[in-house]
Amino acid sequence: MQTWPALLGAPAVVLVNLSVNSALVSRACALQTNAPLEVVTAAAVAFSLFATLIAWRRWGATSVRTAPDSVALAARPVFLASVATGVGAFSTLTLVAMAVPQWLLSPC
Repeated sequence: MQTWPALLGAPAVVLVNLSVNSALVSRACALQTNAPLEVVTAAAVAFSLFATLIAWRRWGATSVRTAPDSVALAARPVFLASVATGVGAFSTLTLVAMAVPQWLLSPC
């Protein structure tokens, strides 16, 4: 359960961030500030980073050594947590990369 926010939520937050920021450009241009865009992006980065850290902790907690003759089902939580950590980290990096033009360019 601790891996699902990073596995599904973080990529969804990237898309929501893109949509909301696109909708807020006219408002930011009218106000002559990037503040609305930066607030949305900061919240998205915070959620994605938090979800990634939870998945990373889950990965560390589930990656205990098992005997070679144990069933394969014990590897499933480790694999899911590792994939969720990777997806969450990639989503966080994507959000940061999408924020760089907001810092450098005017909204108008």
